[in-house]
Amino acid sequence: MSTSKFTFHFYRFTGTDTNRTTEIVRDYSKADGMRGLVNRSAEEVEVATERVIDWAVTKGIALNRQEPFTSEKYPGKVWLEFRFGGLTL
Repeated sequence: MSTSKFTFHFYRFTGTDTNRTTEIVRDYSKADGMRGLVNRSAEEVEVATERVIDWAVTKGIALNRQEPFTSEKYPGKVWLEFRFGGLTL
């Protein structure tokens, strides 16, 4: 499974506390987190999570992993979401 490819998108929060939403951004330095859709299998979730963690380490970014949640639109898939916690020195 090491040849699997995963696509994650950076996002940031917008709006007020009572009307908060997210928007996609291209640059991770302007993002509050990232999320991607992967197959539900435990192995694929683990591989995708490891790749995200490896990427974050190279950028010096601390991550807060959210629990995977089932996609209603895409059966058999889950969303992986990671929030950025700041720089790690």
